[in-house]
Amino acid sequence: MPAGGFTTSTIGSDFKAKIMPIVIISCIMAATGGLVFGYDVGISGGVTSLSNFLKEFFPTVYKKIYEPGLVGTTNLAMLIIGRLLLGCDVSFANQAVPVFLSEIAPTRIRGALNILFQLNATIGILFADIINYFTAQIKGGWGWRLSLALAGVPALLLSVGALPVVETPNSLIERGSLDEGKRVLKKIRGIDNVEPKFNELVQASEMAKEVKHPFRNLLMRKNRPPLVIAILLQVFQQLTGIKAIMFYALVLFNTLGFASNASLYSVMIT
Repeated sequence: MPAGGFTTSTIGSDFKAKIMPIVIISCIMAATGGLVFGYDVGISGGVTSLSNFLKEFFPTVYKKIYEPGLVGTTNLAMLIIGRLLLGCDVSFANQAVPVFLSEIAPTRIRGALNILFQLNATIGILFADIINYFTAQIKGGWGWRLSLALAGVPALLLSVGALPVVETPNSLIERGSLDEGKRVLKKIRGIDNVEPKFNELVQASEMAKEVKHPFRNLLMRKNRPPLVIAILLQVFQQLTGIKAIMFYALVLFNTLGFASNASLYSVMIT
């Protein structure tokens, strides 16, 4: 029997709760982080295949493809800094959003709300492909600038949408704000009797604080199966090559002999 007088099998039990609008709204707003990720994935491959983008940042590549003898300059440092900043944003969203969705959603619809992040990521990729198609038609060769600038739209939605989003009871309890945690728990569950769930969260927090050497514990024999499964899931996802397809689908279709517009169509269908 762990400290606190309860067994770990009670963690994640389905307590009584209503599906409150504030929960749905908070989850939808938080899941817009997936749009940022998806747009980043979708826009990258399209932009890096546009001739004027290559001319601006990768003149050597452009010279080999379009204009032998071209002499150009690069703003590679600006590109790298921009990608680093965007990468930080996307990485924070990828970590924080799924955790937030898991903590705020009632158990019985947790899977449905948690998958909103992945759904929005896919929608973001589609939007990026559609935008790439239209910006590629812009005369003057500045369409790639518009494609990149529009990445600010989902980021702005996420920033504004974060304002009405409530903090999770788990987070408040972890930081010692027990009364506020209970108040928020009542708000998002739509009932007054939240004692069973509240007590579970408090006890789980206390147990977590008592854990010594958490990273060392990961290597314990009893924890190895879930650890190995978690690692292999990520490894196999990467080994499928889907990320390369999503990032460079347009380039791949071009190398297969598709014309520019046909490649854009094919990417959108994919």
